[in-house]
Amino acid sequence: MIAAYVNSSMPTEAVDLYSQMEVQGIEPDAISFACVLPACGDLSALLLGRQIHQYVERKKLRPNLLLENALIDMYAKCGSLAEARAVFDGMQFRDVVSWTSMISAYGIGGKGCDAIALFSKMQNSGLCPDSIAFVSACSHSRAGKVEEAYGIIRQMPMKPNERVWGALLGACHVYSNMDIGLITADHLFRLAPEQTGYYVLLSNIYAKAGRWDDVTTIRSIMTRKGLKKMPGASNVEVKDQTDSALHDMEEEDNEYHLAVHSEKLAIVFAISNTKPGTPIRVTKNLRICGDCHIAAKLISKITDRYIIIRDTN
Repeated sequence: MIAAYVNSSMPTEAVDLYSQMEVQGIEPDAISFACVLPACGDLSALLLGRQIHQYVERKKLRPNLLLENALIDMYAKCGSLAEARAVFDGMQFRDVVSWTSMISAYGIGGKGCDAIALFSKMQNSGLCPDSIAFVSACSHSRAGKVEEAYGIIRQMPMKPNERVWGALLGACHVYSNMDIGLITADHLFRLAPEQTGYYVLLSNIYAKAGRWDDVTTIRSIMTRKGLKKMPGASNVEVKDQTDSALHDMEEEDNEYHLAVHSEKLAIVFAISNTKPGTPIRVTKNLRICGDCHIAAKLISKITDRYIIIRDTN
């Protein structure tokens, strides 16, 4: 049931059900932990993830590939690369998923050089990278090298999937690359014609370029297809509880709406309910806007706190 919740993008329900297991005195096993750890990552519930890891060590449930891979993924999503790497280095056996999880962790954390270095190490170990080239593409695009990322994607031995093109479209938006953005959007509209986020990204690319007629066209297409923008929601862990902040605004281009984006609300909530110096970890279901990115950096400096925001990028 926990796995069903996780697979249905319902991490809060998955964690709640796991808590009910504990209350009822049902002792979880390695499979239970492997199922609930992705939910911890989705909610940035690092404290719960650490508690599970401690239990795993205490009960000597390692080595266990499934469980260890889940731990790496959880720590990566919570922004704790050092703990993810510690699990990786402590594994007796590693499969393609193990390497992919750790390389992806570096990709998520913006550590492009570390991701590529580990990718090379994986190749030298004799394992076939599979879709690992996706991580390299992300590393290049995060550094602003969108053309290089596009070149890598075109040379992939397998057909690029939605995640690959989606990551590239996000980079095109950040670095205002109209040409590659249009090519990428065309692939995505064929792969995922009902995914609202890609239409919004392309609309934002047009807006940054001042092509307002094209923005109107994209919005009209969305209206005709019955597509609505997903409300922004952010999760933040306070003590041992994960709370949500919801922002359900259609237009986000004026000062008031920028002030109430969900990640800002989550950060304020965490600052108000945690001790000074406590790290703040926020997970958002949409891409963070430039204004919120700058605001988070300033708040981090002013409050002397470590703030991690993981979005869909």
